[in-house]
Amino acid sequence: MKTPSLFLIFFITLAVCACQNPWMADILDTKIITFDSAGGTPVPSQKLFKGERVQRPADPVRYGYTFRGWYNDIYKIDQLYDFALVPIGDMTLHARWDNDSKGETENPGGTPKESITIENLKNYLESSEQGNSPSEPVKVKLNISSTDDLNTLKDILNDVYKYVELDLSGNITSIDIGAFEKCTRLTSITIPDSVTSIGNTAFMNCTSLTSVTIPNKVNSIGNAVFSGCDKLTAINVDAGNSAYSSQDEVLYNKNKTVLHTYPGGKKDAEFVIPSSVTSIGVSAFSYCTNLTNITIPDGVTGIEGGAFEGCTNLTNVNIPKEVTKIERYTFSHCDNLTSITIPDKVTSIEEYAFANCGNLTNVIIPDNVTGIKDGAFRFCANLASITIGKNVTSIGSNAFSGCTSLTSVTFNGKIAQNGFDKNAFEGLGDLHDKYFSQNNGGIGTYVKTTATMWTKQQ
Repeated sequence: MKTPSLFLIFFITLAVCACQNPWMADILDTKIITFDSAGGTPVPSQKLFKGERVQRPADPVRYGYTFRGWYNDIYKIDQLYDFALVPIGDMTLHARWDNDSKGETENPGGTPKESITIENLKNYLESSEQGNSPSEPVKVKLNISSTDDLNTLKDILNDVYKYVELDLSGNITSIDIGAFEKCTRLTSITIPDSVTSIGNTAFMNCTSLTSVTIPNKVNSIGNAVFSGCDKLTAINVDAGNSAYSSQDEVLYNKNKTVLHTYPGGKKDAEFVIPSSVTSIGVSAFSYCTNLTNITIPDGVTGIEGGAFEGCTNLTNVNIPKEVTKIERYTFSHCDNLTSITIPDKVTSIEEYAFANCGNLTNVIIPDNVTGIKDGAFRFCANLASITIGKNVTSIGSNAFSGCTSLTSVTFNGKIAQNGFDKNAFEGLGDLHDKYFSQNNGGIGTYVKTTATMWTKQQ
């Protein structure tokens, strides 16, 4: 005869105890209530003990539909579940919906009839069948009333792995600094008509953003707002805007004297800047990797920092003769730039202006330049020769470090020791020491004779 299993003995004992102890029977008498939201936002299940009623959950959300209610039987859609009842066993409650499109084919990613709220946006995105590719984003119509709402929205967009097309409304007047920075799955955005300013880097590195329209009340757009948006092909401006305009989907100020932003995703290899332009804005062409040639009109007098940074395929660009300063990072990481002519009126070359221009081979710094700032030509690995103008009085730290092909440097003027940073040619040998040598230093041409030694030519 087989011995009863421990499990069977435990079960029999528990049943006997339940018969003798009503409180234990109550514990054992549990029901599991699940909710089928039928395409809406998920609703958690409930565990009920004897005598407990189902707690009505928050209504789920489904774009394009109005929630009708919960039904005990999916086939009996004419009878709502009564939450006053005590269920007699496990069950599933089914959501029923009215189609807002009045019988048209369901389109879960379509534009909703009513705005979703910031509070239930995350649940909606997570439950949506759309948004798994940039070509089929989840379309979200959302009312925004505060900076806190924008911060929450950014967090949600970064937390949920869904591509999203945003249609914003509300009474906010500002898209703040970095408001959507690095929201890499934002494909399109409608900015509310109430907005008057867009802060620095507001959409920086939104790498799925393809187009944007500036509303008519915007009168201030910060720096590098669309930098790194490498799929952005069009920036349009409402015709009624009094501060900004667009031409060929490039952003300018109203009278087109300032080129603000060239979209990073445009496919053109060449671009001619309009003759009306006198200034090129901060990061205006940054990371426009399709451009190989840019023509700048002679009337341009100012090129702001980072204007051409990261234009990795740019091979040819002219700096107009009236430009007086090469700003920070202006041509940094222009990997294929092979030559550059610095105009005679330039007086300063700022930090990292030409850093990482790996194919530059020769640079002549004109006589009006007085300062070469930190890292100005750092890591220009193919730079072989430099001529430094006679009025240069300062050369910053690491100005030429990493220029591993450098073999000839000509100094046409005298530089004081406190103006010539000892690390200006870091890692390239004893050039700094040789220039200040009491024995045949100073003005002249120095050539590299070994890996670490420089000699002044006679």
